[in-house]
Amino acid sequence: MRGRALPSDNVRSAADGRSALEAIVAERPDFVLLDVRMPGLNGTDVLASIRTVAPEVRVIMISGVTGQNVANEAFAHGVFDYIGKPIDPGYLELSVDTALAEVDSLTQATAADHRSSPALPRSHSIS
Repeated sequence: MRGRALPSDNVRSAADGRSALEAIVAERPDFVLLDVRMPGLNGTDVLASIRTVAPEVRVIMISGVTGQNVANEAFAHGVFDYIGKPIDPGYLELSVDTALAEVDSLTQATAADHRSSPALPRSHSIS
């Protein structure tokens, strides 16, 4: 990627939709590159499930399926980006960089919120 390199030990693949969903639940990745056509659960079903179990995960969906129905369904389920095949490597790189920048920004904002929040007083009880 332009601004960063993804360590290969941070990249996972899955053979089918169910395996992908199990890995997402277990590992909570920052983003997922998800194909529409997969064995078992298809990409749109996996996307809908991701929104239920890990709504913070950015999903970039790729598809060779033509027509707006699949894209519309993906956007209805909150896909971060939808990229048609054949994939333009430059656009994919830009999309991944943008997704990761958003994750970084949210992480930094959350850390800043925690630093600026006053510590809550400890509660004492007498029995």
